[in-house]
Amino acid sequence: MDIIGDFKAGMNAALHPSSNTQNMDLGQAIGFYYKASILPAILAIIIDGIIAYLVNPSLIISTIGEIIGFLWILIPIGIIISAAVFQFFDKILLKIFKGDISKTATAVMFEGMPLLVLAFLYFLPFNSPTSFMYYIKEIFELIIGIWGIIVLTVSFKEQQNVSTGKAILAWLAPGIIIGVIVGIIAVALLASIIAVAPAI
Repeated sequence: MDIIGDFKAGMNAALHPSSNTQNMDLGQAIGFYYKASILPAILAIIIDGIIAYLVNPSLIISTIGEIIGFLWILIPIGIIISAAVFQFFDKILLKIFKGDISKTATAVMFEGMPLLVLAFLYFLPFNSPTSFMYYIKEIFELIIGIWGIIVLTVSFKEQQNVSTGKAILAWLAPGIIIGVIVGIIAVALLASIIAVAPAI
């Protein structure tokens, strides 16, 4: 396994998202992600582990656990769930996409590449708002988030062969729809609680 080569491929996907034309099935996309994540995870564990030890030795276990759990468990699960959600909304409901779920999964997987490139910054063990480094970490998280959205947009455009406008709509519309649904449910629950409260 060429972990350096796989990391370089992931970095290229993050820096040049218009080159993300390779189509993979879901298993291949997850496999590519895991291979590309090995070197960033190792670097993050070493760098952030050392920083955690210097800040507070008791943070080492939680920092390493966060890195492993997030990079190797939560993100792969998120790729699968996100691909299914985007495919449902963007192909079945909104008719934006033309391709199958493998193309959507490939694009969603590429979205995670910016996080891998800057993983050691994303997992800095500064979680207290009283720390100046906490706000530096927040800035890095914002940069990674914006970068990921750009990569996702370009990857949707390349994978599903749609315009830039439709590619943006492809990730924006499901978020709005889900947000509205969640908001309606929250309001309905709150209303039912208020209605029941006087009777208690």
